[in-house]
Amino acid sequence: MRKIFLAFLVTFFAITQFSIVAAAPSISYRAYVQDYGWMREVSDGDVAGTTGQNRRLEAIKINAKNIRYRAHVEKEGWQDWVSSGQTAGTMQQSRRMEALRIQLTGDYANKYDVYYRVHVEKLGWMDWVKNGDIAGTVGQSRRIEAVQIRLTNKNSRDPSYEDNKRRSRYDDDDDYYNNRRGSRYDDDDYYNNRRGSRYDDDDYYNNDNSGRGRHRY
Repeated sequence: MRKIFLAFLVTFFAITQFSIVAAAPSISYRAYVQDYGWMREVSDGDVAGTTGQNRRLEAIKINAKNIRYRAHVEKEGWQDWVSSGQTAGTMQQSRRMEALRIQLTGDYANKYDVYYRVHVEKLGWMDWVKNGDIAGTVGQSRRIEAVQIRLTNKNSRDPSYEDNKRRSRYDDDDDYYNNRRGSRYDDDDYYNNRRGSRYDDDDYYNNDNSGRGRHRY
């Protein structure tokens, strides 16, 4: 019994340690948006800001351990790097953020990747970038309108892989459903033959196993 108990503890701690290593930490962030001010905090890939409203994102705060970030701002260019919880960008100056860079520092930089992408005026969602690369545009006078940020384990798949995987699955499900439905209900042979085999068969109505006749009405 003692050996079984010890084996259980070893297995439990091994699974616990694996889970801790496998799970990337959470990251939260919030956007300061034209006419709205600070919007609610979101996390782990959710959208901060707005799309389809033509509103500029003016500032951002990011909360995570061992992180720094900087904004490229209208009429200012690149601002200095700031760290977790600090404001990058401007408030109450009516200046658009045009680009964003985010980096991990310390041991986090060795364990995780930070992915991020921005929604840009007239361009929509741009590709995911990571670990200090530029998201947005420089020298084009285009406003950022929204941002998404994710932390992943080091060298994990690009978040667009999961996005495409989910999209293809839903699209495939729609195709499967529509084709399956069409193959049955749009197939006149299937429908007419199935109906005809019962309702047009006089033997079916006139006879049964008991010898009593069936009636159509």
